[in-house]
Amino acid sequence: MPNLGRILPLFCLLGLLTAQKLSAQLTVVDVGATNAFTANAAATNFSWTLDGIAVGGNSNSFSYTPQIYDVGTHYLLVNQIFPGAVSSNSYWGVRARITLPVSGGNYYIATNGSDANAGTFAAPFKTFEKARDTVRALARPLAAGGVTVWLRGGTFYRTNTLMLTNANDSGTVTAPIVWRSYSNEVAVVSGGKTISAASWLPLNSTQTNRVAPGVNPTNIFEMDIAAASLTHATNFPADFSQWTTFNVYSQGNDGGLCELFYNGQRQFLSRYPNHSLVNDDLFTTNMTMDGVAKGLVNPGTTLIYSGDSTNYLNYPGTYTNSSSVTTAVGGAFLCKSNDIARFTRWQSAITNGGFWLQGYWRVPWQIDGIKIIGFDVTNRTVMLDTNAHPGNGIASKYARPNGYKTEPFWALNLLEELDQLASGPWISIERKFISTHLARWRMAAW
Repeated sequence: MPNLGRILPLFCLLGLLTAQKLSAQLTVVDVGATNAFTANAAATNFSWTLDGIAVGGNSNSFSYTPQIYDVGTHYLLVNQIFPGAVSSNSYWGVRARITLPVSGGNYYIATNGSDANAGTFAAPFKTFEKARDTVRALARPLAAGGVTVWLRGGTFYRTNTLMLTNANDSGTVTAPIVWRSYSNEVAVVSGGKTISAASWLPLNSTQTNRVAPGVNPTNIFEMDIAAASLTHATNFPADFSQWTTFNVYSQGNDGGLCELFYNGQRQFLSRYPNHSLVNDDLFTTNMTMDGVAKGLVNPGTTLIYSGDSTNYLNYPGTYTNSSSVTTAVGGAFLCKSNDIARFTRWQSAITNGGFWLQGYWRVPWQIDGIKIIGFDVTNRTVMLDTNAHPGNGIASKYARPNGYKTEPFWALNLLEELDQLASGPWISIERKFISTHLARWRMAAW
């Protein structure tokens, strides 16, 4: 069994930081200082924008003086028109910063410290709260230079929010209160929990028949989340947004799962088709719909688009399968013929915790996760849970009722698709439902 002692499920939502490629290096400008940016003098007309907003005039130079509220990184662009109507752009990354005064007082926090200490370099505090309360208790006004709280190198695990809500948690421009990593050391604040290797057990023998073809079940391990004192924010609802994890900005519309990290890397949920390990955003492929199944839309349903029909299950209604059994559904669509075998194999997930698909069911900018309750092999029909009905129905709104037959979707979180490894350590995970609680993590490791 691999060494799994550094697996960290992170409970906070992680954002994705994107960077724009610039043709010039980053320019750092202090707040209150002025920096001039110069375009190509051979151009005849100039148009400047800062973060997409027009600035300056028709000049080959632009002067920028950031204010206190401009602290952060910005992108400056100038469009230059040359003789012959030739257009060219130049870019700068501009970072506005505050120059900090020399600190008038220092406190230190370390993973091996103690709150009984004085908070000095040699005797650091243990907790953030002790440092915060010590700073709060200092006489006001603070001495020139303010106070710096230094975090020594290491990982600081948090189970609650550090509250900085007291007036004495803030300083002034000339006497700021600064929290920062100690020079040349890396301090990490983590909302995760370390899971020991002993917490991971071989896959339960009752589930080995679900494993993907070609995968050795002995290479799959599972962990009892409750035994490790972990909880997800919620279970997968029947219909949720693109967020499989907990999303503080859209609670109740997300998947509610916590995360799994291994060797500092966030692990993917199992997926079919598999993730591209070269570039997940650009090269990961999808399955596609093959039209909408016929049935009977529920009476009283408002048909949104002119092409909608009560005989196509873009909306909730009833579907009659090849055995003449009628089922209430949230919608139903056809899969491609080459996906029949997979959907047939995936049916085991329906009664073993649940089966979800995600996709662009209606428009190419809206992702919905939907629960599947059945598959009619003979008719290639995929049936949605009655509570899974993406807004305004499935199939492209531009080609109702049958859609373009190219609407992309993918399967996620299936033990049946836990089959992907990269070179070096890589773990794919699957969460299994028991009753209404997510009770298992599963991973492949070999």
